[in-house]
Amino acid sequence: MLAYRAGEQRWLHRTEIRRSYGYVEITERQVGFRLTRWLYALCWTGTDRPSVLFERAVTWMVTHKVLLPGCSTLERYIARLRSRVEERLWRSLSRGISGEQQEKLENLLVVPAGSRTSPLDRVRTGPVMVNSRSLVLALVRLSSVRELGIRLPAAARIPATRVAALARYAGTAKVGAILRLPHPRRLATLVAFAHCLEASAQDDVLEVLETILRELFGDAIKADRKARLRSLRDLDQAAATLAGACQMLLDTGLPDGELRTRLFEKIPRTTLTQALEGVQSLIRPADNVYYRELDAKYRTVRCFLPALVENIRFGANAAGEPVVAAFDWLRVHMGRKKPGNDAPREVVGNSWRRHVLRDDDTVHFHAYIFCVLDELHTALRRRDVFGRQAGVMPIRAPAYSMAPSGKPPGRSSAGPWDYRPIPSRR
Repeated sequence: MLAYRAGEQRWLHRTEIRRSYGYVEITERQVGFRLTRWLYALCWTGTDRPSVLFERAVTWMVTHKVLLPGCSTLERYIARLRSRVEERLWRSLSRGISGEQQEKLENLLVVPAGSRTSPLDRVRTGPVMVNSRSLVLALVRLSSVRELGIRLPAAARIPATRVAALARYAGTAKVGAILRLPHPRRLATLVAFAHCLEASAQDDVLEVLETILRELFGDAIKADRKARLRSLRDLDQAAATLAGACQMLLDTGLPDGELRTRLFEKIPRTTLTQALEGVQSLIRPADNVYYRELDAKYRTVRCFLPALVENIRFGANAAGEPVVAAFDWLRVHMGRKKPGNDAPREVVGNSWRRHVLRDDDTVHFHAYIFCVLDELHTALRRRDVFGRQAGVMPIRAPAYSMAPSGKPPGRSSAGPWDYRPIPSRR
């Protein structure tokens, strides 16, 4: 056995065993091409660690009867392949970025004199409280992100997972660590962060807005209930007066000609009038929208509404289109002293109609604002209305899943997965 191990016969036997069982060398061009294309696709569409890629490559070679190369050979090959994929990702993200945009992105990492935080730290910090001031600050943050003007071309076909991974790193890493990155990677990281930050900043705005609207209308209901409890004694007195009048009205023993005289002798006209006015002021309709209590909060709404209509664009399904049309009308007329009377009225329901439309068929602007906000709150909860990023092309994820054979369906050529031979282990 020792002589066989030291001799050359074992190499001949290896060739015969490989020929008999159908094993191939990894250095063969067709085999190396298929493995390269498969691993390239895994690196391009995912964020697997090198150890995971190593295990998957070994599994692929065992499945396809490929003789395993040395561990260090395969490790170096995977490292080179991942480096090529990352360089392509950085080039794709940096393509189309102007010099002015690069300067804006680089300035995010510069700490101003007299400050302890960089613009990047301020931009990536979302709202921590729920009030009108936090909503305004969130809208300012969204506007500053949009001023960067970062748009990824749809033709780049960059996987969303790779862009999200770079954005997560920029969202958590220290500014010094980002500054130490090579320039292509640093620029690509900032581009991915700015692209993803617009969506997350807009989501933060909508979350704060939905909470503020819920508290606004909830507080109006609570205020109305407290007011009714305080006026319950007055309501009881007025109701008792009217009950006495109705009792005399229903008394069949009183002749109709003497009814009004006997009634006003028992209950004076002024007392009856005051009781009727008191009941009319205290009763609430079944579809009450609590406009009186809401109108007392108009100054709070006025703090954030101009910035909201200026920076947020909504999309909607068929059920939410009237809400979006009314919101767009507010964007045009919010800054005017005398808004027009051409407001979309499809959003005005029966419960709001008596508050929004005056007797001369003109629109009460304050009531219309609360009507739109009420319908917007309902549409957001029902997902009939959603935030839309104007001018942003979505990141296109790959439309296929890579099979172990290394050949994605619908791809007739290798494309960017160009073949480079794997060096032999001998």
